[in-house]
Amino acid sequence: MSSFSSARLSGKKPNGNGDRPPAAKHRYGYQKVLSRFYEPLLLLRALGQTRADHTTIICDLGPEEARRRRFLQNLAYICDVDKSGISCTAIGLEDMKTRYRLWIASNQVNGGVVDFLKRVLDHLKAIPGHSPEVPKMYRDALVILCVDFAAKRIRQETKVLVRKIKECYPTPGAPKTTIDRELRDWLYSVVEEDNHLKLCRYAYKHRHSEFLDILTRRTHERKEEMGPTEKQSPFSSVRHCFGRLAEHIRAPLQLIEDAGSLSQLLGSYEVCAIEPIAPVPRQLPDSQTTLRGILNRMLKKDDPERPQIEEALHLINFKFGTFENFWKAYDNCTPQVHAEVQVLEHFYRNRLRFVGNDRYVACSKPACLCCAMYFTHHPARMVVPGSHNKVWTNWGPPLVERFAKDDPDSRQQLHILNKMTADIRRRAVAQILKQSPASHWHPDSLTNITDLPRPTSRCSQLSVDGSWGDNVATDSESSATETPSPLFQEDELDEDSASEAGGVSIWV
Repeated sequence: MSSFSSARLSGKKPNGNGDRPPAAKHRYGYQKVLSRFYEPLLLLRALGQTRADHTTIICDLGPEEARRRRFLQNLAYICDVDKSGISCTAIGLEDMKTRYRLWIASNQVNGGVVDFLKRVLDHLKAIPGHSPEVPKMYRDALVILCVDFAAKRIRQETKVLVRKIKECYPTPGAPKTTIDRELRDWLYSVVEEDNHLKLCRYAYKHRHSEFLDILTRRTHERKEEMGPTEKQSPFSSVRHCFGRLAEHIRAPLQLIEDAGSLSQLLGSYEVCAIEPIAPVPRQLPDSQTTLRGILNRMLKKDDPERPQIEEALHLINFKFGTFENFWKAYDNCTPQVHAEVQVLEHFYRNRLRFVGNDRYVACSKPACLCCAMYFTHHPARMVVPGSHNKVWTNWGPPLVERFAKDDPDSRQQLHILNKMTADIRRRAVAQILKQSPASHWHPDSLTNITDLPRPTSRCSQLSVDGSWGDNVATDSESSATETPSPLFQEDELDEDSASEAGGVSIWV
C-alpha cells in the first residue's frame, strides 16, 4: 500500500462550507446493522447499476401451475398504470379451502386498483364457456377496459416511442437505402397515431412483421458501433417500445385464454389489499463514512488482497468519481418495501397458504437485485422471481420495531441482511479487483417479442388501423412459440422513470 495514502480514502462529500458534517459520531444496534448493509449496496450502485442480464424463472411446471402463474402475472401487469415504479403491483393467491383470495400490494393510494381488478375478474367470470373461440365482443370489451385503465402508462410509452423514432433518422433528407426509406415511412406513420387502442392493437398485430425484423437487424448493426457508455441504439428502443405497447393487448387476451382453465378460481374468489408495511428509516452517513471506513467494514483485517483492493478502488475513484457517485446514491436512498416483498411478508407473517403450495408472487415488473436476493435468502422458501438485476437504492427491508437479540423477527432479518450483505460485498470486490465496468445497460422490462421466422412479403399496410386483422396470431398460437411461462414486465426505459419503487401497498 506504499502508493496508497490514508488521505486518498478518507475524503468526505464536500459542501459549501467544507466537508459534510457527520450525521452521528457512531452507530449501534439496528442502525449499525442497516449501515453495514447499505454502505456496500450504495458502493455497488456507484460502481454501476446494471449487474447482469435479465434472469427468468426456470423450472419444470405442469400445465395447470404454469397457466395459473401466467394468469396472476398478467393480472398484476394490467394493474400497473405507470411507467415508473410508482404503481408496481404484486399479487399472491391464497388457498382458503372454501374460496380463493387474491392479496394485492401496490403503491397506489386509493382503491382504484382493487376495484379495477374486481371488474376484470367479473368480466372473465361472465364469459360463457371459455371456448377457444371467445366471441369478439368479450375480447374487445376486456381489451378496452385494460387499455383505458392504463392510459397514463400508454401515454408515457408512446412519448418514448415517438422520441426514439425521430432519433432513428435524425438527418434531413431521404435515407440511402430502399429498406430504410420504407422503414422510416412506416415508423412515421405510427407517430401520427394518437389513439391508444389503435396504437396498441397495431403494435400487437405487427409485432412479427418484417419491419420489426429490420429493426432487429439495425439494432445489431448499431450495437457494434456504440461506445461503452452508450445505453441503447434508438432502433433497439423502438423495437422495445413496440413490445411494451403490444403487451397491453397480449395480457388481456392471455387472461381470457387462461380463464377457461381456471373456472374453480373464478367461481369463488375475493380481492383484498395488503396493509402497508413500514420500511426501515432513511440512512445517513456518519464520521466513518469514507472509502477507507467502508473497506474496513467490508474486508477482514488480515485479508491478503486488501492492499490490492484499496489501490484498485483508488484508481477507479480517480478515473470515474466513484465516491461522488456513492454520495449521490446516499442522497437518493429513500427506502421502500417493494410490492413483492410486501406480499411475501404478508403470507409468511400470517401463515397463509399458497394455492397448490406454489410459493409464487406475481409482479408487474421484474424484481430488482435486492428483491431477488431477499427472496433467495428468506426462510419462506419462495420461488425466486425473475429479475432485471439492477441496483435500485430505494429498496428497503421491513422495519423491525423492537430490534433486539432475543427477538425472533430481529434475528431473522439479521440473518437475511447478513446473507445479502455478503453477496453484495463479493460482487463489489470482484468488480473493484477487475477494474471493469458493470454489465452493459438494458431496459428493466422485457421486450417480449420473440424472433420468429417472418413472412417473405413486406407489410403493405403502412397506416395504423384499429382492426384485429386476419394475420393476428391467436393467443394460443403465440403461446406455443413465445414464452409460455410468466412474463415479467417492467417499466420501459429508465431515463423516463421517476422512481423504481416496488411500491407501498394499496389500502382501501
